[in-house]
Amino acid sequence: MQDDPHPDPPLPANEAQRLATLRRSRILDTLPEQFFDDLTAVASFICETPIAAVSLVDHDRQWFKAHVGMTEHETPRRVAFCAHTILNPDALLEVNDALEDDRFRRSSLVTEAPYIRFYAGAPLNMQDGTTLGALCVVDTVPRSLNEQQRAALAALGRSVANELELRIQNSLARELVEQQLQSSEAKFRGLMESLDSAIMIVDANGTCLYANDVTANLLGYTSVSLVDTSLYKLFPAMVGNQAELIRQVLQSNSGRVVEAPIELKAETRWFHISFQPIRDEQGRATCVLINATDIHKLKQAQERLIELNQALEAQAEAVQELARSEIARTFQVRSDFLANVSHELRTPLNAILGLSESMLDGICDPLTPLQTETVNYIYQSGQHLLNLINDVLDLSKIESDRLQLDYEPVLVADVCRANLRLIREPIEKKKQRLGFTLNDELAIIEVDPKRLKQMLGNLLSNAVKFTPAGGSIKLEVIIDYKANQAIFNVHDTGIGIKAEDQQRLFEPFTQLDARLNRQHEGTGLGLVLVRRLAEMHGGSVSVVSEPQVGSCFTLRLPLRS
Repeated sequence: MQDDPHPDPPLPANEAQRLATLRRSRILDTLPEQFFDDLTAVASFICETPIAAVSLVDHDRQWFKAHVGMTEHETPRRVAFCAHTILNPDALLEVNDALEDDRFRRSSLVTEAPYIRFYAGAPLNMQDGTTLGALCVVDTVPRSLNEQQRAALAALGRSVANELELRIQNSLARELVEQQLQSSEAKFRGLMESLDSAIMIVDANGTCLYANDVTANLLGYTSVSLVDTSLYKLFPAMVGNQAELIRQVLQSNSGRVVEAPIELKAETRWFHISFQPIRDEQGRATCVLINATDIHKLKQAQERLIELNQALEAQAEAVQELARSEIARTFQVRSDFLANVSHELRTPLNAILGLSESMLDGICDPLTPLQTETVNYIYQSGQHLLNLINDVLDLSKIESDRLQLDYEPVLVADVCRANLRLIREPIEKKKQRLGFTLNDELAIIEVDPKRLKQMLGNLLSNAVKFTPAGGSIKLEVIIDYKANQAIFNVHDTGIGIKAEDQQRLFEPFTQLDARLNRQHEGTGLGLVLVRRLAEMHGGSVSVVSEPQVGSCFTLRLPLRS
């Protein structure tokens, strides 16, 4: 029997109002913005998921304002997980395994790329009671968030919602001002049509030939007494500007328009003033018609709009600063937590390692073969756990700027051979071939020797780990004095990496295939540490790879710091 089709998510009770609020935010189909991109990247990092997005649920689609780990900008609403998140604005929606959830197991987002298995979404709630979408994190394997990650995701979701709320309030304010301006413009047209504005006609010398009653009332004169009165007497502060404007109009036989404040009987008011030529029968400009319209209220509205925009910008900056402070605090709390936990774990772990090593060395009573195998397993497991703790602690120090590099001159050949000795045993167990070339045995590099050994060790151990038995591994070192570079190439004939997955290699807690998690131990932090340590040295790390053929990881470091 054919499976039932994927069920459409129900609509919220306030769907019409929700869509209206979404339209009012004016955010759909806008360009990417750093604020949303940064919050999305932080959500992905904190929740340790390869995919994250700010999703806005439209009438028949979900559109992504920001996204990490995917290329799509929108998907149909009927298959969207976020279309279910908006149904309950009071809680974060967490789906631990989509294949076990009847709402999603037949969704094309689950059965096809990106093959979603885990989803968590924080609703984006507005003050009017609507929910516009979600800040969501997604993974391709079943999992769950811890309490700290849920709290951080909810906090980041509130930051996104606050930014959207500011945009909605800004939009409402702009609509109100536009309505006021349109009303003022309509009044202005009505006044012009009824000639209810200050009208004067002056000759080339600025002497009044005619003035209407509106002009007379504004200036405290009668219309008759204004005739033969000079503009320069009426407006002494504007003598130069008036004379120049009248001269330009008469010479060019074309109009001029200005906006200026005019001192009247009791106050100073802004006017829109039009200077237009009056022509004789031959078309020559003989005098000038001055039409002055009071725009004082319009200017006040413009000033209020400027003040409102400044206030909104200040509020937006305050929200962004709050979000940045919250993100920084979250990073600091996480780093401190990791450092404390790592320290607490290392103390008993070192004791276990020391005791098991003593037992293997025969310092205690001799062990039976079965006991030796068991103690050796304990020692190897403890050593692996210690390495993982050290990786987490190093990454925490780097992120909190507490890792210091101790530079000193180092012989490149010595560091390389020391790392090759460390992988000799696993290479012999897998019957792999090991090669090493160095174009200058006497080359010296200024680095932190411990960190160089750590970077090369991670690259070489990965090559051994992901290369099948009988394969080849080679460390090729090129000293380029002209470029002031030491180039370390680690070649292998391993499983290789798809082109679209290569950038994800250097993201924290990333392993590209869930099956590899079961076959090979690791946190996914090794390459992240290589990249961060290389960048701290002023260098870089890159990869060239082909699936089922092999990979070449290249570490470039300056010869001199």
